[in-house]
Amino acid sequence: MSSQSRATVIVNYVLCYVVWIALCALSGIAVAQLNGLMLDVSLALRLNQWGARALRQLSLPVLGIAWLIAIFWLEHYLRTSVEKQVLWPRAARATAIMVGVLVLIYLAYLII
Repeated sequence: MSSQSRATVIVNYVLCYVVWIALCALSGIAVAQLNGLMLDVSLALRLNQWGARALRQLSLPVLGIAWLIAIFWLEHYLRTSVEKQVLWPRAARATAIMVGVLVLIYLAYLII
């Protein structure tokens, strides 16, 4: 491996983790918004006190576990894309999915 290709690989790995950190932050925002949306939906549906309390107490831990699994999977997805030399298409796909999820959450807020 020449020094030029080695430097390119290192730069791609650094960019991979920069994209990963940005997407982790974006997905964290999505999880926080989704938690608030779930609480607003429970208020809009006028759940009884037991249902509302259960939703309030379980939504954040369950969403947090899902977020943790998602960021580990995303790291693997982006890291292997460097090896396969498809970092930017995969990063664009993951970003589009996250933006789509946020748009759906904000549209749901408008409906409620």
